[in-house]
Amino acid sequence: MFIEKYKHRVGSVCGKRQRFTLTELLVVMAIMAILMGMALTPFQNILSSSGVDGAQRMLTSQLRMARQYAISKRERVALLLPGPNNNLPDPMRFVAFRSCIVDKSNNFQRWIQNTEWNYVPTGSSIIEVASSEPSGEYTSGGGVSGGKSVVDVSYDWNNDASTSPKTVNRAIIFEPTGRLSHSTAYVSVCEALYKNGSWTIRNGNNWIAVKINQFTGRVEVKRPGEA
Repeated sequence: MFIEKYKHRVGSVCGKRQRFTLTELLVVMAIMAILMGMALTPFQNILSSSGVDGAQRMLTSQLRMARQYAISKRERVALLLPGPNNNLPDPMRFVAFRSCIVDKSNNFQRWIQNTEWNYVPTGSSIIEVASSEPSGEYTSGGGVSGGKSVVDVSYDWNNDASTSPKTVNRAIIFEPTGRLSHSTAYVSVCEALYKNGSWTIRNGNNWIAVKINQFTGRVEVKRPGEA
């Protein structure tokens, strides 16, 4: 009898201790939300920063493959990099890229087989394609042109002659010899976001430029402060 009463009392106490009031639950949830919010910002910054490195690796690999394809197939290969002044879907501008075959007048001929549009990691942008190396910090107020077009490529967006050809005003073109058809080019990626016609620069000093030599077509990576 004594044992049964003891068990009953212990069970009652334990049962009471397991219950939480609504106020206590709300306080715990509020603390968890604050802690998660504090941890989320640094985590997002890390992702954005690493996204620039990821974008550089993707573009470097794609440029090298485009050059190798041009040499092996004896074709003129263009890496399209949609940017400003393109009548293309906004989500593609400054983040998408794809290789294709072009003729001597830089008109689109066909996509390279088994390829598709690729996109740089979220938080990074192909901010500029230029004939000169970037210098200093990118700023939303005026340090971002996105233009300085190296070469234009006209192509049929649907590849079926249903619409007038559109022009991608940022492209890198490799000749069958492996060299460029134009001057030395710099493809720059930055920790930035382009949306609805405007830029949000998260870190204007976090950029990497991929240099493509005019005479050899060789790819070299340039970072801020490097000679």
